[in-house]
Formats: sequence, structure tokens, C-alpha cells
Amino acid sequence: MPLNRYEMWGGEMKKYLLYFVIFLLSVNAVMALTASIGNAKMILREEIITGQANVIEKSILVRNVNNESVIIQLEPMQDMESLVSLAENEFILQPEESKDAKFNITIYNPGTYRGNIGVSFKSENVEGTESGVGLLSNIVVIANESGKAPVEKDKSNSLPAIVVLGIVILALIVLAIVVLRKK
Repeated sequence: MPLNRYEMWGGEMKKYLLYFVIFLLSVNAVMALTASIGNAKMILREEIITGQANVIEKSILVRNVNNESVIIQLEPMQDMESLVSLAENEFILQPEESKDAKFNITIYNPGTYRGNIGVSFKSENVEGTESGVGLLSNIVVIANESGKAPVEKDKSNSLPAIVVLGIVILALIVLAIVVLRKK
């Protein structure tokens, strides 16, 4: 005598349930850190006195949005290595805690300086692992000599003028075609 659909489904259901339980037991728990900084890009325009140490005081807002303590490490990179001095290069943030990581940029001559400060987040609770996450705060300093206007070529307005001119010429061509077709 054939089984009704509930009895057949019950056997199939047990098999799928067994597969699901085996799958759940084979999956490892994954812990991942999340990183958050407040100012990922800074463009600083400063007036300086040439030849003197001109110190710019800034900070990066570092936030621990995790539910565990994290070790924060900061490191100037690229061209910023010789210009940046950090108040602290390593500290610990508790869960949901934030801190302004203060640093100074020292510039002696006018010019444009670019570089990054690397901010790495590592779990305080995991020993012997190299897991973590890092972010960069990109810094651009445009230093002009005090009392002198910055010399910058502004090409941002030339593109819209060319586009408008092209649209006007295209419109005139279309209008001429329409008028010639009517004749």
C-alpha cells in the first residue's frame, strides 16, 4: 500500500534535517573586527613662514565599534613619515569608545605634501594571531608662503564651457537639418 504524502515527506524531511545539522556542525564561528575612523581624508591649506618650523596640529577620530577591546596602532606612511609626529602610536580602545589620535605636521617650505597615516585595529583578546583590519587617513597639505596668494590654475570652469559650446553647435546642426527637410 502506498504511503500518503505526509509519510513520504516525513522520511525526506528527516534526511534534509540531518544534512542541515551536519552543515551547522561543520561551520566554524567567525569573529571579524570592524574599523572606523572619522576623517579618512584631510585637505589642509596653511600659510607658513619659509625656513621656520610651521607646526600644524591635527587629529584622527578613531572609533571602536566592536564589542571587544582593540589595540590601535598609528603609523605615518609615504612622504608623511618625515613630517608627522604622533602623540601616541599605540593605545587600547574599549568597546564603543572613541579617541582623537593627535599628531603634528611640521613643514619648513611652501609646497604640496601628500601621504597617509595608517590606522590598524587588532583584537586585544586574541593572542598569537595576526588578524586585524587597517584603514588609511589620506592627508594633503597645501602650504603657501604667508602673505602670498596661492598660485593655482583653476581649470574646473573650462570643461563646462566646452560642453555648452558643443551642445549649442549640435543644436544648430539639428535645427539646420530639420529646416532643410521641411523645404
